[in-house]
Amino acid sequence: MENVYGDTRHVTPELAERYYELVLREGNRTALFNRMIQYKHGVNAEQIRYIRQPTLIL
Repeated sequence: MENVYGDTRHVTPELAERYYELVLREGNRTALFNRMIQYKHGVNAEQIRYIRQPTLIL
């Protein structure tokens, strides 16, 4: 979690517990894993032109 928050003073035990509980919810662990394995920089860049709604792309 410290990689997510620029200021580690915001990482509290309660926040860590919240993240932990979210990961344990049904389906979330699989979804998180699937998101991590599908990430390859630039692979979906070609698909961006098909987005038809206001979108912030990081």
